Amino acid sequence: LKAGDAQSYRLLKFTVGYSGLPECICFYTDQTYNSENVALTKTILANQITDDQINVFDRGITARHNYDKFTEKSILFVSRINATAKHEIIKN
Repeated sequence: LKAGDAQSYRLLKFTVGYSGLPECICFYTDQTYNSENVALTKTILANQITDDQINVFDRGITARHNYDKFTEKSILFVSRINATAKHEIIKN
């Protein structure tokens, strides 16, 4: 792509949540959802089905405030974060 060509392409981002079989499929077409911080966070918040559901994702979510949203809503998750991220071990 050359500079300025992006306007001529349509973006389609999709996220699949599954547990053996797909449980949800979310499609996003707005430019703001190009960011995993936005798309994955919205998908997880909108599709929390049970209290014991554990969401597993890689480094797509990097904004600390998104992790805080999950914690505030008691959403369980497992993720990888940057090795240099500030953190506090609660239980070893």
